[in-house]
Amino acid sequence: MSPMTENTAPSAPSDTYRLVVTDMDGTLLGEDKQIPESFWPVVTQLLERGVHFAPASGRQYATLADQFSPIADRIPIIAENGNYVVYSGEVVSVTSIDHDVVARLVRAIRDFNDARAAADRTPLSVIVCGATSAYVEFFPARFGIPEAEQQRQFDEASKYYLKLAKVDDVIAAAAADDIVKLAIFDPYDVEEESAPHLRAQSDKLKGVISGKHWLDLIDADTNKGTALRDLQAALGVAKEETVCFVDYLNDLELIDYSGRSFAMDNGHPEIKRRATDIAPPNTAEGVVVTLKRLFGLD
Repeated sequence: MSPMTENTAPSAPSDTYRLVVTDMDGTLLGEDKQIPESFWPVVTQLLERGVHFAPASGRQYATLADQFSPIADRIPIIAENGNYVVYSGEVVSVTSIDHDVVARLVRAIRDFNDARAAADRTPLSVIVCGATSAYVEFFPARFGIPEAEQQRQFDEASKYYLKLAKVDDVIAAAAADDIVKLAIFDPYDVEEESAPHLRAQSDKLKGVISGKHWLDLIDADTNKGTALRDLQAALGVAKEETVCFVDYLNDLELIDYSGRSFAMDNGHPEIKRRATDIAPPNTAEGVVVTLKRLFGLD
């Protein structure tokens, strides 16, 4: 397979694609983690033509709804790597993790952090992601983690979780919530450092790497692709009528359920190998540029 270059994405007949799905970080968002202003007139034209648009992200639904507030009541939103899906403000599906599984994993992460701290290395942050809110623990005082480092990790998590509570015990705090995901922030390279250990802690969940420092532990049978498949069925849209924009490993299944897939030029090598096309990087507003070409937009 030879993906098309970023300058050879021809326009398609207006009725070829009826659903556009895009990842957020490293894809639609710029370096400032914001949606580019040039996106809004483009998505407005798509919606006016009857083309569905859906963000698909590991981010929390509340965060995505806030980012897309001008159109949130008109679009599907695939949040939490496919574990929480909302359409026009109505919950479509929630894939929950058993609380006993969550408790065992949190305790395993605490043990891992004890070993990290004993080796004078910075521990992981664990965010328990519920349908109502997300919860992150304070580091125990015995770790001696500087307050500035704790705040840095909290600020990093806050980029993705608009509703985020800092608590003493995430197991207790999340007991009454539907848990859809555990997100792990590793200040080191998560793929090399903590991912192999954490993946081995439960056969009920799988570990999906969503960034250099992020690992999501989610239901083994759920991902962005399965959410897209179910959304396509609900909308009456075929795989061949779907185009997606992707950049990282947690987007692989989106490619599987899309007739055409654009990997960002800044994307992970495996994503670029698997996609049908290459789009300009997110720093060059690659999603907007490609949509304009693809749909013949102004």
